[in-house]
Amino acid sequence: MVVEGRRWPQALTRSWSLARGLWWHGFGTLLLAFLAVSFVGTMIRLPLGLLASYGWLAEALVRAAVTTLTLPYFLSVLVLLYLDLRARKEHLDLDTLKTDLQAAATSR
Repeated sequence: MVVEGRRWPQALTRSWSLARGLWWHGFGTLLLAFLAVSFVGTMIRLPLGLLASYGWLAEALVRAAVTTLTLPYFLSVLVLLYLDLRARKEHLDLDTLKTDLQAAATSR
């Protein structure tokens, strides 16, 4: 939606077309990223879990800290997966990507 300047229905159709034939690659990548984020989140939450016994506010702060540390990694995986699928399907190079990003920035 952001890079290509599409609305959600067109972006969803585009996503399906990029993933066609590479579904297992995308699924495996997202599954591994989810497992990594879950593992790291659990490792962070375990020592901080003692704070959660102090009430709902402490638990909310622990969850916010874990999300703050793990969400950027997962989102980076999503972006890299998108670029990987485009590179595999459309032979994406840096010049094309730069042009697409500039066009998306000026269309806003």
